[in-house]
Amino acid sequence: MYNAELVVADLTGSNANVAYELAVRHAFNKVSVHLIDRADDIPFDLKDERTIVFDLGDPDSIEVCKDDLKKFVGTILQGKVQYSSPVFRTLGIAAATAEERAGFLDRVADQLDSIATDVSSLESTIAMSDIDEIDSIKDTVKELLESHEGIEHRFDTVEETLKQILEKVTK
Repeated sequence: MYNAELVVADLTGSNANVAYELAVRHAFNKVSVHLIDRADDIPFDLKDERTIVFDLGDPDSIEVCKDDLKKFVGTILQGKVQYSSPVFRTLGIAAATAEERAGFLDRVADQLDSIATDVSSLESTIAMSDIDEIDSIKDTVKELLESHEGIEHRFDTVEETLKQILEKVTK
């Protein structure tokens, strides 16, 4: 199970031994392809896995299954899609080899650098755009304060709030 480049697991018939061996394969994060007859249900814990469905009673379905199997294997072997087993995806970095962990950490570091650059760019954009917006806010607050003069006492809290906003904006 460990040394094989590829395992094709036929899930037809709910064979416990097949499930066990497939779980071992998944634990090592080795490529496996799942097949099942249309008459059977895909086991609940493999429902999210790519499974090629065929119909043993339909010769055309068998040919389609063969073609799908060739495409799937070709895609994996060409490196178009990086395979990861359900166990590997669940355990994530804990199940990774030292080389995979290093690659993961490098990707995370690159992503963090990219995020930091984006945040810095956003901060600069906000700082430059805020200058015009602050003046507009100041004018609006001043207009509100001026229009408030002479209004009854119950609006004093509004006036205080507007003054506080004005103070914060002008700092």
